[in-house]
Amino acid sequence: MAARHAHMLVALAALALVACEGPSTSPTHASTERAEPEVVVEAPAEVTQETPTPPMKKERPKMKRPLTGEITRAQVLALPRWAKAFEGAAAGPTSAKLATVPPGAQVYVILGTWCSDSRDEVTRFWRALDAAGEVPFEVEYWGTGFGDYMPEVERAEELEVIAVPTFAVFRDGEEIGRVVERSERGIEVDLYDLLTGAREGQISATRGR
Repeated sequence: MAARHAHMLVALAALALVACEGPSTSPTHASTERAEPEVVVEAPAEVTQETPTPPMKKERPKMKRPLTGEITRAQVLALPRWAKAFEGAAAGPTSAKLATVPPGAQVYVILGTWCSDSRDEVTRFWRALDAAGEVPFEVEYWGTGFGDYMPEVERAEELEVIAVPTFAVFRDGEEIGRVVERSERGIEVDLYDLLTGAREGQISATRGR
């Protein structure tokens, strides 16, 4: 009886030990299947519409420093653009009359070697002088600057020049009149009128009186 009782106690102890174990972490059967390699599917790259790069603007060639202060016709005509403009300029029929105006006047020509209006009007004026031959008045040429290069130009300041070219006509120290920027009927015609006293004051096709 005692032996049977002892046997029952051992069986109960073994049952209790099995009940306290956690679940087994070891597989009961070895796996015979090979794990497939993980395939990573990359998302397609986002398609972006590229903005076309605008064509680069061509930089304008930098203009040479303008001639300033008192200058000469020869200095100005040494500039290629002026030489070309002079080739294309023509004298009007009134040009020869410039040789007949009363003597003693002065004409101050304020110009910009960078200015297209100056090139057009001054080169035509030179053609008129050449057609007239020797003229009975004095001519002075003064260049002005532009942009970052604006030195003081004595004659331009004295005459309070606001636009180029300006042809100012003087007699006996007094201004008779001036042609500003663009002449009305041709520079030789307007200057002839001022030199003879037929007109006075400001003459301009673009700025009025």
